[in-house]
Amino acid sequence: MKPGKACFACGAPSTGMDHVPPRCFFPKDKDLSADIRQARRNLITVPACDTHNGRFSKDDEVASYVILLHHKTNQHGVDQFLSKGLRAITGRKGLINGIFKQIEVFQLPDGDEVPTVQFDAERVGRVMERVARGLFFHDFGRRWLCALALFADGTLMADLSPSPSRQIIQRLSPLFRHSPRKGANPAVFWYQWVIGVQGDCSHLLQMCFYGGLRYFAVPKVSKEGGDIV
Repeated sequence: MKPGKACFACGAPSTGMDHVPPRCFFPKDKDLSADIRQARRNLITVPACDTHNGRFSKDDEVASYVILLHHKTNQHGVDQFLSKGLRAITGRKGLINGIFKQIEVFQLPDGDEVPTVQFDAERVGRVMERVARGLFFHDFGRRWLCALALFADGTLMADLSPSPSRQIIQRLSPLFRHSPRKGANPAVFWYQWVIGVQGDCSHLLQMCFYGGLRYFAVPKVSKEGGDIV
């Protein structure tokens, strides 16, 4: 789609194109390992107005480093953090405070020390919701008008207890078992849809970044229509 179409987020006339996921999530060629090239090829773009295009770069950057620091991130993500993330964090004062709210180290009964971090989940959630709505627009040609709930897989609470979203994630994951994975750069990002038969508010989305951090986007349905979440 070209500028002039409706904005994927609000429906206003678009003035440009926005990347979903953000372009900064994908490594530049100079930061890639030998077995992966051109990770920024065929990136997904959607039409966006001035309000919803280019004004979220700080949020996008914070979210990109949270993704890279996930404990299940693949080697490409590790390499990207070591080549780009450390440069950015050590070279810019205040960036680490923008990524992490709190860093603590816990000692387990066996003596091992485990670091835990509390990141700005609300900030990262805004980015993920924008990506989810952009992917819907890209794949289905219309805006995703439902209110959405976002669930991150794999995070721990500061006291090392499982995430309160764990049970719903365990219920959601099997639903995607037979859905095809989409995305031109699966080592960096892939996603899947479960297309419900009851319209847009029964569609489900799973997004995976660097083989580690997964986010699920689930429509919230009014009590009159039956709650999904």
